[in-house]
Amino acid sequence: MPNHSAIKASTLRTILTQAGITRDDFLRAYEQSQSSPHRRFRVVANWRGFFLMHAARLDAILREFRDGLERIYGSRLVRVVLFGSQAPPDAEPDSDIDVMLVLQGAVVPNRETERLSSFTSGLSLKHDAVISCIYMSEEDFNSQQSPLMLNVRREGVLV
Repeated sequence: MPNHSAIKASTLRTILTQAGITRDDFLRAYEQSQSSPHRRFRVVANWRGFFLMHAARLDAILREFRDGLERIYGSRLVRVVLFGSQAPPDAEPDSDIDVMLVLQGAVVPNRETERLSSFTSGLSLKHDAVISCIYMSEEDFNSQQSPLMLNVRREGVLV
């Protein structure tokens, strides 16, 4: 948000609701921040710094996860999609990190789970976060019409 000069009212309401901040508290913090030379960042600081810290932590975990996946899968890795409660606008600090791995060729989920279990569990322990994976072939990702797939394609965030 500090990089945006304008924000939609619905987005602001969602952020305030998730942070447990009332409209009046926000407006007071905003008015106080206008006298600060760093006013764009002061409003976020008054929101307990939660969103910036959480986003930075999540980005670091996902970057490390993506790098590891590229080493393991190479060109077979088509895309990694963040979905569920960590994907905006639903981000929650204590939720697991749901990712869909889209792979070239046939996918046998049990084999993929076995292949990644050591890497994923190590990363989860390192960052004190639960990473949950769903494996999908590129063909199924593009063609399946299940509620999950519709949601992932509509609201998922590419990693």
